[in-house]
Amino acid sequence: MSDHVIIHGDMRCELALMPANSVDAIVCDPPYEIAFMGRGWDRSGIAFDPDTWKACLRVLKPGGHLVAFGAARTMHRITCAIEDAGFEIRDTLQWVFGSGFPKSLDVGKAIDKSAGAEREVVGMGAARCAYLERGEPCACRFNDADGRSSNGTRHSMSTAPATEAARTWHGYGTALKPAHEPITLARKPLDGTVAANVAKWGTGGIDVDGCRVGDSGGTRNMDTSKPGNNAIAYGSGLNGNTNINRDIGAGRWPPNLLLGDGAADVIDGMSGVRSEQVRAINDSGAGSIARDKMRARIGIQPARNGGASEFFPSFFYTPKASRREREAGLAEAGIEPMTRADVTGRDEGSAGLTARAGTRQHGEVRNTHPTVKPIAIMQWLVRLVSPPRSLDPVILDPFAGSGSTGVACVREGVRFVGVELDERHAAIARARIAHALETRPRSDEDLQEDLFG
Repeated sequence: MSDHVIIHGDMRCELALMPANSVDAIVCDPPYEIAFMGRGWDRSGIAFDPDTWKACLRVLKPGGHLVAFGAARTMHRITCAIEDAGFEIRDTLQWVFGSGFPKSLDVGKAIDKSAGAEREVVGMGAARCAYLERGEPCACRFNDADGRSSNGTRHSMSTAPATEAARTWHGYGTALKPAHEPITLARKPLDGTVAANVAKWGTGGIDVDGCRVGDSGGTRNMDTSKPGNNAIAYGSGLNGNTNINRDIGAGRWPPNLLLGDGAADVIDGMSGVRSEQVRAINDSGAGSIARDKMRARIGIQPARNGGASEFFPSFFYTPKASRREREAGLAEAGIEPMTRADVTGRDEGSAGLTARAGTRQHGEVRNTHPTVKPIAIMQWLVRLVSPPRSLDPVILDPFAGSGSTGVACVREGVRFVGVELDERHAAIARARIAHALETRPRSDEDLQEDLFG
């Protein structure tokens, strides 16, 4: 059997066929149960059902970890279902990003629409113009009153309230802009102590050193004449005389906050940046060349000029994986493309279609899964919960989608089993994993090219 397998089927049936205590960790992105884009699979209740997670618990080794994404407004129910299944909740991670798309109803417009009142167009914006988003001059030509152009781009219109009630509620909406996704970290109960469990099952810990942030763990004050001389300070000057602080090396302890696009800059803007804390990348000592290059490969940034974001993993990705990342290997595998309208179920030129990240600039797409996670995020999480490679660990994703967890496992050098209900998505996942196997770096020199090439 291949070391990286995608099974097409219902996870509840497929996991029942797997041996008990047979996988070392589970990393998954289950349905959020929010009826995303009207999809039936995202309102089935499977993620809220403790029996779903009992099936995961059975195949997971004692002490093995489970990582599961969720939505801000439904994660509590997913987490409760995981706990009710018998897992121990160990932590909640937060993936913070800056380019979420608010899905809000304009209350004033809704009032005018219900009253049958026509709103006056007072301006025309270009927030949804694909040309301007690429930094190019707008080449659109308006052909109708809705602002729809011949190339399908729909420009946003500014309208004035038509009724008194709408004027009262002008500027009100129904939702905030999403800027984070919670991630539950859980563990199957140990078989005895941590030491006994590790010895028997090869599970029970998380890879702290493999997921450290940056190249330096801060400094340690070496002046034994001062109180608190063993305290670790994350930055110069926090333990007294900066001349006697020594670099600890190895990077900072991995936190439960992951920064996506824009988030690091926002945090640094709030904390300020101290130029004296700029650190060069350390290619020696505890931060070995291999480890530094591997960190670069999964998109973790080095220390950011002394700003507060240097305490957190920062990834060179947006909340929606790039089209290049999503589509890698799919054309070669013969995955047929689909139109944007077919993918989203929306009319060509509609606001709901053009606003969807990853589709607005592409007439046809091959990876039709609507919620593709960036490989860099999945790789960091896979590394966090994977046992040492010498134990030949197996990672399971019972909601494999288009295979991002599988690609992450290829890059991490661990075995993978994924289960996916949708036949097309299973085929896409197989193609992406096959491409990752064909193109994975075979030397340290290839790692940088893998990220930036």
